[in-house]
Amino acid sequence: MKKNKHVKVRHQIIHSCLKGIVCGIVSSLFHIKMRSKYKIAKGEKVFVVSNHQTDVDPFFITRMFNKPIYYVATDTLATSAAYPIIDFVLHPIMKKKGESDFACIKKMYEVNEEGGSIGLFPEGNRPYAEFQFPIEKVTAKLIKRLKSTLVIVNINGGTGVSPRFGFKRRRGPGSVSIKRVLKYEEYSQMDDEVLCQLIRDDLKVFDSESGNLYKSNKRAEYLEREFFLCPSCKAVSSMVSSKNIVTCAKCGTKAEFTEGLHFKPLREDFPFTKMLEWYDYQKKWIAESSFESEEAIFVDENVRLYELGAKKRKLLSKGKMVLTKDSIQFEGDVRLPLSELSVSSPVSGRKLAMTVENKSYMVVGHQRFNPLKYSLIFNKLETKMKQTHNDIYFRID
Repeated sequence: MKKNKHVKVRHQIIHSCLKGIVCGIVSSLFHIKMRSKYKIAKGEKVFVVSNHQTDVDPFFITRMFNKPIYYVATDTLATSAAYPIIDFVLHPIMKKKGESDFACIKKMYEVNEEGGSIGLFPEGNRPYAEFQFPIEKVTAKLIKRLKSTLVIVNINGGTGVSPRFGFKRRRGPGSVSIKRVLKYEEYSQMDDEVLCQLIRDDLKVFDSESGNLYKSNKRAEYLEREFFLCPSCKAVSSMVSSKNIVTCAKCGTKAEFTEGLHFKPLREDFPFTKMLEWYDYQKKWIAESSFESEEAIFVDENVRLYELGAKKRKLLSKGKMVLTKDSIQFEGDVRLPLSELSVSSPVSGRKLAMTVENKSYMVVGHQRFNPLKYSLIFNKLETKMKQTHNDIYFRID
């Protein structure tokens, strides 16, 4: 008998013993209630796809199933302090951040062949402004090849309870439920694009349109992690948040971030009511701006630069980070050339993952550090990432 590489008997034991405790505690902390259950039959394999709202989404979903789900997760997770617990409870399939990873795909096939079920967040990233990240047609091809039962899951309320920019959970309703179940026979003859569009449509969740309220006395705090450009005077890195209000330190324009996840302008020159409007405004500014000057484009103090290994990270620099049109410079004469930057992606609220000259790096910023602005502008400047168009999430054009 061939010995399984990935799907272990102990995984089922751990799942049966701990899913109610560990996953239940996490769900309670985030106020996410389980609305559906699915019993995986003997010999059945499922392929779970879900929208992605919080850093702990797999814990919400795992409780719904009677067997383990092997989730695809980015390799930056392996350097986090919580990884040993995550690995013990969830046994993730690791993937390189921002890259097509054939080793990950191979492992997914192996898990499938061994009778395991797989979980995937097709967007690959938590939303900043509730827009849906692109879902590529290759996702439909992968699902068809694995021939599993397709289970489409919706997480609701995660953006309200734990917005990506925030540091403190809000009080408000949330749930996880099954949107659709399709047996292989039901989708095998579908056109790839039709199946992919069905998944896109089923995964669209907008908490700001739900009518639910998410209560906190610090609703706006750390919005600077997402919004770096003043919508009135166009000053960069001038927005300051405090409690429920975000204000431009240069021109004074301000707005309240409401319990319904909208902006309430407190001055006539604040033009937006939705997060997506402000997000698109920033992308348009970068797209239309010329960054030909030798002067610094972005400067951030009190950041740490790490080089990432398999499960460890090495501190390379601590202090100032300066972006010019040609490079990123750090304290201690550490310089990363933009011409060799092939991958960039925000991680959680204040971290920035990068691949430069085939080496992986992580920038960990101060509490109000905005990693989004770097990933956006790297798609404008002359980087490998821009040339290869491999960034489907933060592309400018």
